[in-house]
Amino acid sequence: MQRRTVWVYHKRPVIREEAIESFCRALGPGRVIGLAYAPRRCFFFELPLDAEVVGAAYELRVFDERAELRWWNDPTEQAAHRAAVLSVKPLSRLDGWEVEQVEVDVLPNGYLLWGRATGARPRTGWSELTEARVGRLEVPLPDLPAGASVRLRTEEYLVRVAYGNMVVWDERLIALEVA
Repeated sequence: MQRRTVWVYHKRPVIREEAIESFCRALGPGRVIGLAYAPRRCFFFELPLDAEVVGAAYELRVFDERAELRWWNDPTEQAAHRAAVLSVKPLSRLDGWEVEQVEVDVLPNGYLLWGRATGARPRTGWSELTEARVGRLEVPLPDLPAGASVRLRTEEYLVRVAYGNMVVWDERLIALEVA
């Protein structure tokens, strides 16, 4: 296992658009992917954010190879939405965010997404997966050949706790790739 420092940034309250804008400004140029959790479905999206598409989402995860932003909706009257960023390098342009460094052991991980590619291209740069049990899922990977599978690459971060035990402290989404 590889040992690494992870930078963790927190902000509360923060609205969705402000969190995403701050995250993208801190990262600089590059393609980021989002994963939205909503009451009726879970789906991928790209930026710029389409507010109508993710309007009902109660959690967003926006990521690339360098970092991941998580945003959680607070449905109470206080609307104290919160956000956190996990990064493998310090991000200098997250003004107003609290920051801490955590020493972790890194365990490469991944998840196979349900379904196989249909060969359909729902829009430029996207492909479609389908599985009878779960329906269709659009993924931001171009030109997947029919029958291909997709893997969500992640890293688990382990920390040592009492008596030498290790626990999974957190996990960061990294990228989608052909499995």
